[in-house]
Amino acid sequence: MKNLNKMKIILSESQYFRVKKLIESSEDDIDNNVEPTKYTYLSVKLWEKGRTKKYFFNKVKSVEDKNPIPGKIKIVGSSGDFIFDKDKIKIQPEREVISIDKDEFDKNYKIEGSSVPSTIGINSKTILSSLKMAFPDNWMEEDEIYSAGLRVIYTIGDKIGDPLEDWSIMNYFDTKLEIHDLLYLRYKELDSNEDMSDWLVSTFRNDKEFINFLVNRQWKSIESGIKLEKQSVNNVITKLGISDVVYYPFGSKMDRWYGIDVTISGLNCQIKPMSSFYEKDGKYIINTYGMRDYKSKRKVDRIIFANKNQILIFRNSDYDVVSRSKVIFNIEPKIF
Repeated sequence: MKNLNKMKIILSESQYFRVKKLIESSEDDIDNNVEPTKYTYLSVKLWEKGRTKKYFFNKVKSVEDKNPIPGKIKIVGSSGDFIFDKDKIKIQPEREVISIDKDEFDKNYKIEGSSVPSTIGINSKTILSSLKMAFPDNWMEEDEIYSAGLRVIYTIGDKIGDPLEDWSIMNYFDTKLEIHDLLYLRYKELDSNEDMSDWLVSTFRNDKEFINFLVNRQWKSIESGIKLEKQSVNNVITKLGISDVVYYPFGSKMDRWYGIDVTISGLNCQIKPMSSFYEKDGKYIINTYGMRDYKSKRKVDRIIFANKNQILIFRNSDYDVVSRSKVIFNIEPKIF
C-alpha cells in the first residue's frame, strides 16, 4: 500500500479555487452555526390574552458577546439589560422578537411605566449639537434662505437626482425617535463608556456603515412624502402653465418654518398630492397625504391639491383635518 503521507496531490487552477471555496464556505458554516448569546432590542411590552401573559422584546438583533455565560441569553436595550436562562425564553429571529412568560420575567425584573426611558442621553438637542461638531465644514448657520443645518453631505438631492437640493437627510435625525433608539442600541452594543455627546460625534464622523444604514432608514420614512410633494408641484406648474414661480428648497425657512412650498404669482402656496375628492352638501372631501392644519401659518395664502388630471385651489381657511390623509373644506375651490 502506498504511503498516503508522502503522496503529492496536484490540482489544476480551477480545482484549487473550487476546493478553496469549499473550505471557506465550511468555515462560514461553522461561524454561522454558533448561536448568539446577546441581543439588543428597541422596546419591550407586556402582552396578555386570557391567562397567558408574556413580555415581548421587539426589533431584536443579535450582537457580539465578549463575555458569554453558558446557558444564558443577554438582552440589552433602552428599558434595561436582562439575563435569562436560555430554556426560559423563545427566540424568533424571523419575527425579530424574543418572548418570555411574565411569571418568569417577574422573578428577577420589574418594568414600570414607559418601556422607553427619556433620560438616555440621546435627544434632539444632543443630536443636533453632535452633528454640528462632527461636520463643522458642512454645518451652515441660518441665513436669508436656509435654517441652520447640515448641507452637501448625505443629501436629499443624492436620493432624487437633483444636485440643487443639498439639504442633508441627517438633519431629520433629531425628530425621529426610531433613529434615537437605534443610536442608543449601537452605543449599548459597543459597550461604550464614552460621554454620549463625544460618542455621537465620533460615530457620525467615523462609523460610515452604520450612518449609511441610519440615513437609508430615515430616507425610507420621508421618501414618499418628498417625491409626492415634488411631483405635485410639477403637476401644478405644468397644468396651469405658470411662469411666475418661486421655488423653496428643502431646509429653507419658508418650507420648514412657514409651511410654504412655492410662491405663485405673489401667493404663498402649500401644495399637497391628491388621490381623489368628492363634493357633498357643499363640502369638499379631499383624500391626500401628509395633511395638517396650516391655518396658524399666517403666510400660507393657498392650499393646492393636485394630481396629473385635476387641481383644486383653496384659501387657507375654513377646513377640518380629519387625518393625515383626509381633509374637509367648507368652501368652494377653483378647479382646473
